[in-house]
Amino acid sequence: MAITLETEIQTLYTIALRGLVIFPCGTASFEIGRKKSVNAFKAAFKEGQDIFLVPQQDPSIPDPRPADLMNTGVIAKIDHFVPLNDGGMQIIVKGISRAERINTSVTSDYIICGVRAQTMRKVSITREKIATKELYEVFSEYLNFISKPSEEIIEEANHIADASQLADFLASNFVISFDERKTLLEEYDAIKRIKLLCDIFRKDIEIFNLENNIQQKVRHNLQK
Repeated sequence: MAITLETEIQTLYTIALRGLVIFPCGTASFEIGRKKSVNAFKAAFKEGQDIFLVPQQDPSIPDPRPADLMNTGVIAKIDHFVPLNDGGMQIIVKGISRAERINTSVTSDYIICGVRAQTMRKVSITREKIATKELYEVFSEYLNFISKPSEEIIEEANHIADASQLADFLASNFVISFDERKTLLEEYDAIKRIKLLCDIFRKDIEIFNLENNIQQKVRHNLQK
């Protein structure tokens, strides 16, 4: 069990992400090219503000309205950027916390959102430890099916003690499905997020096993 802790509403320049979900678990690097995104980034950087990163529900929409954005995003600190020849930018940000989108203003220049950061206060350390242990066990089995997993990423995961950070870190580096990443981002409770992540890994393991069985049968038939 956990208790939601809410903060005051912040007004932040916002980047609508297309087909991309950023988690509050470290640094992320990606390109932005739309006018409103570039303007929002420049304004936040100039004013020394954090920026709000919120995924679009449908990545195909070129000019999203408030209803096209998820209700949950990530408040991030601007780390570095590189201007691109086409007018876009390669940006590097550091995720700080999940945040609920309270209100949204879309102008011709940029998107601005009123957001409230929300965290979950730990109530049951024992339940969290049990959930984390289960995640490590499922993840270890999942790694058996990954071709040349990054040793640096695995090493970093092994040194993350906080359950919420661990779930976000593994989701950021190993979950591919856009819809699954959105679901994980929307879950504030660390234990529930871990259980969702375990279910995703188990489903992938089942798929890997099924593919391996099919390949073995094909090889067997060819040998015959």
